[in-house]
Amino acid sequence: MKRIFISLFFFAFMWTAAGADASPELLFVRWPANPDAVWYSFRIVPVTQHFGRKEMRPPIYEDGHVFRDSVMIEKEITDSYNGPGILCCQVKAIGLDGQSISAYSAPVPMEKAAQEMERYAPKIRVKYHEQNGTVLLYPAYSFVKIPHAVSYEVEITDEEPENPDGCEPSVHRISQGVVTIPELFDESPRQGTVWWRVRGLDENGGPVGVWSEAEKIVNDPAENWETGILGDSISHGGGRMSYSPADWPYNYAYYLDFPTINMSRSGDKTDDLLRRFDADVLPFHVRYLLIMGGTNNLRCGGTAEEVISDLEALQEKCRANDIKPVLLTIPPIAPDRIWKYYHQPTAENWKAEFDKVNGWIRTQTHIDTAAPFAMYEDMPENLAADGLHPDKEAKEKMGKIINEKFPEIRKKISETKIQK
Repeated sequence: MKRIFISLFFFAFMWTAAGADASPELLFVRWPANPDAVWYSFRIVPVTQHFGRKEMRPPIYEDGHVFRDSVMIEKEITDSYNGPGILCCQVKAIGLDGQSISAYSAPVPMEKAAQEMERYAPKIRVKYHEQNGTVLLYPAYSFVKIPHAVSYEVEITDEEPENPDGCEPSVHRISQGVVTIPELFDESPRQGTVWWRVRGLDENGGPVGVWSEAEKIVNDPAENWETGILGDSISHGGGRMSYSPADWPYNYAYYLDFPTINMSRSGDKTDDLLRRFDADVLPFHVRYLLIMGGTNNLRCGGTAEEVISDLEALQEKCRANDIKPVLLTIPPIAPDRIWKYYHQPTAENWKAEFDKVNGWIRTQTHIDTAAPFAMYEDMPENLAADGLHPDKEAKEKMGKIINEKFPEIRKKISETKIQK
């Protein structure tokens, strides 16, 4: 696996007094993401000068399992230090099996590394609808954890919350979920405009600090989306075990030259795509629909005939609603790693069934997104670490071939219309 060394260049330090109670002040530290990392080891070390040479002393703080590329700690950790040297922070990237895949980064002085937080609350990591590939009908809510919280409540509202600095549920709440990891996948489609926010909870379910700032998500059918994407987790996005669909570089739509509304949902089989077509796809009145499905069917023992039948039904639904379906071939998987990381068996005949489905897709209007991986029997670890979800490099390859072929398909469809 390629070793990538991380240099810290962007940080933020913030303090907060959380609502009515005197919550501790927080420091927020962020660093450039390593695309091969699953998590990070973060530490704060005193650095002294000795005869012109920098020397690092033992860490005063260390967290060996930081999820993604940022962390929050209590400001008291640095304020209470009265020893020699300047406090600096370092990170190193950790791989899927807990191995170091980079050295610790060069130490960066904490006084230069950050600013103060505005509140004692989790920090939302992502923004939606800012560029291509950042519009999800089924959002993933991703945030940075806070000290002392053992779980987190995510709240979705249909209006902006009336209590931005409080810790009580909003009167506009339409949904909520509690998680112990810093992300939540929404199982419901979010058409129109919603807001979401998150708060920490203690071991008794009581609030830790206040709600985060609310983030608005807009999925408006009136925006005249021309192209939609319908599929499972491969199209929904994410990869490398710890990256969600909201980590945009792990989504092939992020690399497309044109905007899309992504209607994919993780875990779906082709019959799921068929069932939710009317409710999820039709309101957006797209002209083109990129469809990828079948991986979850075939790896779990489903047949190529079943998948092809569902894809044919999806094509018929598209044509009945003046939508041009474009099928995408499905990339290979790696059963050994799926078992290793998910403890899920893979059907022994998966390869033959994949070949049948992809062979049929290639007779239809399609883009061969499996072509960049045709030389592999199983998907290699550097392209799909968990054996199932293509990682950043693979998603780039898929996006590239869609960019190359989609204009040709659109041109051909237009010429066919003119001839008629």
